[in-house]
Amino acid sequence: MTRQLHFNLFLHDTGHHEASWRLPDADPTSNLSLAAHQHLARVAEDAKFDSVFLADSPVLWSDPGRRPSGKLEPTVLLAALAVSTSRIGLIATASTSYNEPYNLARRFASLDHLSGGRAGWNIVTTAGEAAARNFGLDEQPLHKARYERADEFLDVATKLWDSWADDAVVADKAGGVHAHGDRVRRAEHEGPFFRVEGPLNVPRSPQGYPLLVQAGSSEDGKEFAARWAEAVFTAQPTLEESQEFYADLKRRAAAVGRDPDGVVVLPGIVPVIGDTESEARELDAELDRLIAPQYALTTLARTLKVDPDRLSLDEPLPLDLPDEDEIEGSKSRRTLIVDWARRDNLTVRELIGKLGEGAGTAPSRARRCRSPTPSSTTSRTALPTASTSCPRCSRRGSRPSRRRSCRSCRSAGCSGPSTRGRRSETTTASRGRATGTTTASASPSWAASRPGLPEMGADPREPELLWYVPNTVDPGHRGDFTADGWGTLDFTVDLARTAEAHGWSGALFGTGWGRPDTFTVATAVAALTTTFRPLVAIRPGYWQPAHFASAAATLQHLSRGRLLVNIVSGQDDLAAYGDVEGDQAQRYARTKEFMRLVRRLWAEENVTFEGEHFRVTDSTVVPRLPAGAPRLYFGGASPAAERVAATEADVQLFWGEPLDGIEARISRLRELSKDLDRDLPPLEFGLRVTTLVRDTTEEAWRDAEAKVAELAARQGERLTPAFRRQTAVGQRRLLDLAERGDVLDDNLYTAPGRYGGGGAGTTWLVGSADDVAASLRKYADLGVTHFVLSDTPYKQETARVGDALVPRLRARAVDG
Repeated sequence: MTRQLHFNLFLHDTGHHEASWRLPDADPTSNLSLAAHQHLARVAEDAKFDSVFLADSPVLWSDPGRRPSGKLEPTVLLAALAVSTSRIGLIATASTSYNEPYNLARRFASLDHLSGGRAGWNIVTTAGEAAARNFGLDEQPLHKARYERADEFLDVATKLWDSWADDAVVADKAGGVHAHGDRVRRAEHEGPFFRVEGPLNVPRSPQGYPLLVQAGSSEDGKEFAARWAEAVFTAQPTLEESQEFYADLKRRAAAVGRDPDGVVVLPGIVPVIGDTESEARELDAELDRLIAPQYALTTLARTLKVDPDRLSLDEPLPLDLPDEDEIEGSKSRRTLIVDWARRDNLTVRELIGKLGEGAGTAPSRARRCRSPTPSSTTSRTALPTASTSCPRCSRRGSRPSRRRSCRSCRSAGCSGPSTRGRRSETTTASRGRATGTTTASASPSWAASRPGLPEMGADPREPELLWYVPNTVDPGHRGDFTADGWGTLDFTVDLARTAEAHGWSGALFGTGWGRPDTFTVATAVAALTTTFRPLVAIRPGYWQPAHFASAAATLQHLSRGRLLVNIVSGQDDLAAYGDVEGDQAQRYARTKEFMRLVRRLWAEENVTFEGEHFRVTDSTVVPRLPAGAPRLYFGGASPAAERVAATEADVQLFWGEPLDGIEARISRLRELSKDLDRDLPPLEFGLRVTTLVRDTTEEAWRDAEAKVAELAARQGERLTPAFRRQTAVGQRRLLDLAERGDVLDDNLYTAPGRYGGGGAGTTWLVGSADDVAASLRKYADLGVTHFVLSDTPYKQETARVGDALVPRLRARAVDG
């Protein structure tokens, strides 16, 4: 049987050795640099590595005084790396203890789509009480309970990924059928930990599932790996212990009915490399000299569950340490450290030095050939891995065949990968990872920071002019062209670049049932643009505050301060998300609490908060935001929504109402801000409306009426009492405008709402560029300084409206 080597790169802060950031040529802030991560990923890809891997924990784990401690949120960062690479696998760590299955299934499916089938998920259960306190728990769940939850979590996630059949999407333009509804099914899961209806709102991704990776070596961890993992990372200090682990895991896989060859075992190696062996040893010794033992001692004591005062640097470990059974954190890591220290008779100082080299992985010193690339030292681990082949199609792969059929030939016994989005044959499939060190070199040109962007809209004369990017899977949104590639990364990036090229500050990315994950998409777009500002819509019911605060801080760092956030609290298919909430009042109370807590997490460290809906204890979100937090946009027209906006939002967004309605709402919100003792800067106001702009007024109205006639013929009138009762307060306000006439003010067209126009498509501003610009100026005179505009076909109108309207509005701002 052919055995294949896999080479993988573990990107860990500024390097795996805890003192790597202190080397003379190291960049101590590269852990927060998108450019640095892109560079290393490209170097690894050029060197034919299988994958890059990002570890993560929802807590500030190491002492920030000891080493660079802030971590960018891994799925957000990998979305940016997906657009910077083309073949290498992308593996992110995510916890089953502090996430919900629907959220993660959606995010990894989105990443798999954006990367063309290169996503992997390192499944962890997260040890430590500090993490638990970030999510409203007084103590961490018991070790066994964490793995029980993880087992059900994977059951739900795979049901959601399988909710779309491989052949569900047909994109039949001629027949008008995008997907076969009978090939999309609900998950309908109800268990001890989760109740999720489904289906997933992202169609089947290129791989079907992301690569499933696992790293636990405890008894519970190995049982979990035997059931679910396709690649298992392990840190074993000796060859004999690695062989024992390998054989044990293979036996367990066979015992649950899996082919043992379908589980790849990946030991970690941390090489220290020089031109000669002597040079490598000198570098190794220098790294050890740079370790700060006072910090490392505290971390070791926490892992062993002892007081730091019990550990003496120049003595062996105490004999009466807590047993593994007494540890509710990382049992396997505790046992590895203690066994290593006892076997080699190490002092605490010597043990700290070895742990600093690679957290328990096997260190290696070697000479190297000179390389023309001015890159960091990177690790490679050579691992033989077994793969299975299908007797019908001979596709090779390592997916657990017990859960799915071959996506190439549909044979139930095949575990072969999908042919869609396959990687180049010049590199192996993204199956597994290994660990390594990244000792940063002097900052080359790729690491140069772009100057910080000025805060858009800070000048009251300068309007924020945003467009709209349809963050949907199904083509033809609001009458757009059903172009090939709709919903792909290339399609979305093209729209964003078109907006950037034609004067728009950025664009809104919508969220909700049936849309890809907005943060994943926006990160990829931000990585391929320079000034474009993504206005990312999110739902508090979808995110926990600490998760969201970290993801937003990550994207704010990666984009150099370009992130804007739109908080959405409207109704959605909550059961499909696994979310439960009560009436409107409770929904907005939760939103208010969410926004207030997120601001604190961005601004403060060691946050303790206990509210009706959320609770965190001693929570510090990383990365920090020295350059300022993203601005929070908010919508909603009900009294409950307006009370949230008055105290918590930076910008209140209105739909396209007449001038008198907007004027009244601005006045009311300003009074509410005073009455409720708003403690933020004054609330600003924005308008979200469709703008149909043509060369002449007559041409614009002719096209507008033709579009409405087409809507009427296709859908008929919908302004029935039953329909009105189903809509939100803000949408009802727009629908009621049709009773006042088809055209209000100068050119606000209300007829679209009668026949299917919804949200920003309910009312349109229609006319020549001068007509529409004049109307928008009247809103500006009322105090509106943010505009989110749109029309279809999206790409065509992004350019047309941008060229015609943006210069007129900015010229007025300059003229004062």
